[in-house]
Amino acid sequence: MSLILYTSSIRRSLFVLAFIGMCCSGCSGHKEGDKPEHTRNTYIIGISPFLDEVSSDQIFKQIIRLFLDDMPLNSTLTIYDAYYLKTVAHIHIPDMPAFQSSRTRINQFKKPIQNLKSFLSQVRTKPSLGRISFKDAVNLPQFAEFIGEKISHDTGNVILLVLGSPLYVDEKEAGFTMAGDLYPTDGHLLAAKDQSVFGKSDSINSFPQAAVHFGYFGDPWKNELHRQKISRFWKLFFQLRGSELVSMSSDLPTVFNISHLEPGNEYNQDLPINDSEEIAMLRASRDIHVADWIFQDLPDPQSVLPPGTSIGTMKIGIRWNADVDLDLYARPHGNSPELYFDNSEMPEGQYYKDHRSSPDREYEFIEFFKPVDLRKVESRINFFESMNDELVVGEIRIEFNNRIYSSPFEMKARHGNHGMEGPGQEDFWYAIDIPGILKMD
Repeated sequence: MSLILYTSSIRRSLFVLAFIGMCCSGCSGHKEGDKPEHTRNTYIIGISPFLDEVSSDQIFKQIIRLFLDDMPLNSTLTIYDAYYLKTVAHIHIPDMPAFQSSRTRINQFKKPIQNLKSFLSQVRTKPSLGRISFKDAVNLPQFAEFIGEKISHDTGNVILLVLGSPLYVDEKEAGFTMAGDLYPTDGHLLAAKDQSVFGKSDSINSFPQAAVHFGYFGDPWKNELHRQKISRFWKLFFQLRGSELVSMSSDLPTVFNISHLEPGNEYNQDLPINDSEEIAMLRASRDIHVADWIFQDLPDPQSVLPPGTSIGTMKIGIRWNADVDLDLYARPHGNSPELYFDNSEMPEGQYYKDHRSSPDREYEFIEFFKPVDLRKVESRINFFESMNDELVVGEIRIEFNNRIYSSPFEMKARHGNHGMEGPGQEDFWYAIDIPGILKMD
């Protein structure tokens, strides 16, 4: 048992306890007289390298249980880093009666178990992409292509487990990031690889027919519609590759349950694909009021009277013409979190941005669901990103108690700062004077 001994840290102690416990139960799980299994099974596990300690411990326990108790003879298990596309460990269990014993498996495969343990123990610096989180990230499109190149079609039954976030993020493909409640249209799946990271590549036909299981952690969904849209997208993604996304769950024991992993079930590739959809990232949000109030022609601003009360319903929006990325922030009062791109929905309100408009119709707005005190509402604009140094001007619109107020704005900075705050960042932010725009000063 020297293989699993750690010299320090609580985390390593947890690994020891988990491994010893499963080894003891596993020793009686296989009997020497059992009839060998001759069906060739290939298990592929792709893991995010950006997991927290608790998630890593859970994965280690489940993989060891799979290896000791559930994998039949004549099986292989290959574990990959599903973000950086690197091999972590490889195990082949021969079709020999001696390998029915869990103890034999432990003794024969010390090195790959140690490699897995080392991979899960390592703390890595996550990539940086503005406010986007890379926690649990996997590069699933690239990983699928990688598997298609690595695994041949004569590998028998293939079971693929992906362990990480179902929300795609990649610092090299920021335009396809599933941030907030964004999800890709079906147009991505039918596009060429040079048009979308989710598109078809030369290896799409080489991907092995597999039963795919997706295990994620926590609750990454903005709402139930968001979960349905992302689940459907990945199901279609694997369907086009001749495989079936059998399960997607945050319950790892369910994902690893051998009854779910048993191959041989008939694939149900019957989800229709909308081949008329354009390549776009849409929002899985409840239906917000139409944004006509942002684009409609307004009367002379001088003719719009101040509101008769400071309490009322409010929407705050901005629009601009330059091909730049601006972000709107707002909160109903100083003690509330801000609504913005990466915190798009709260009980107090919702943020909306049109990612489908052409550059001459960029807009975004925030709607508060309950009446607010206009003197307590705080709102600001961030110059997030630009390809070139340029003057950015636009228009602020505020709908308060069904009256629309308008005011121009101009950013002092000529390029973005990716939402940074603090000393020296003032020119990248524009504070919206709500009482002033509503003529309440």
